[in-house]
Amino acid sequence: FPYTPNDEEVAVLKQDAQSEDGCLAAFASCLLTHTGDEKYEGTLTDLFASDVERHRLCAAYSLRHVLDLSSGSREALAAQAAKEPIESSARTYILGAAFNTGTSEAKAPLLEYAKTGDKSQKYEMASVLALSGDASDLPLLIQLLDDPEADVQSAAAYAILRIERRQAHAFHALDWLAIAGY
Repeated sequence: FPYTPNDEEVAVLKQDAQSEDGCLAAFASCLLTHTGDEKYEGTLTDLFASDVERHRLCAAYSLRHVLDLSSGSREALAAQAAKEPIESSARTYILGAAFNTGTSEAKAPLLEYAKTGDKSQKYEMASVLALSGDASDLPLLIQLLDDPEADVQSAAAYAILRIERRQAHAFHALDWLAIAGY
C-alpha cells in the first residue's frame, strides 16, 4: 500500500478511527497503520467482536491491505474465519483476508464460493486470488470466465493476468534457436 497520510490527514483519520460507524473506523485505521502506529491494527481486529456484519466485513477488507500484519492480528483473523457463519456476507472477505495474510486453511472454503457463491462472493474470491493465488488456481478462474456476470468474468480475467505475471518465464533451447534464426 504505497500511501502514507500526511500530518493533517492523520489528525482527521484519528478522529474517524474513533467513529461509531465501524466501516469508517476500519478504513481510517487501515490508513493509520501505515504511519507505524500499531494500535490501529488492533482497532481493526477489535471490530470482529461487532454484532454488525458490515463492520466485520470492512475490518477484514482493511486488514487485507495492511502490510506486515502482526502474528496476533493474523491469529485473530484466522479465528474469525473459522467462526464466521456461512450465511454471513462478511465471511468471504474474512476468509480472503485470512488467506491473503498467510492462513492457508482459509483457501479451501474461499474457493467454494466459485461454485456456490453469488456475484459479490465470486468477485471477492477472484480478487483475493489476484493478490495471493498461484498457478493451481488457474483452472478455477478460467471456469469463471464463463460466469453469466460480467463483473465476475472481469475479476477472474484480472486474477489470471496477475497470477501469470508472478510466474517465472524462461526461454528454453528451442526458443533461443528461434530467436537466433530471426
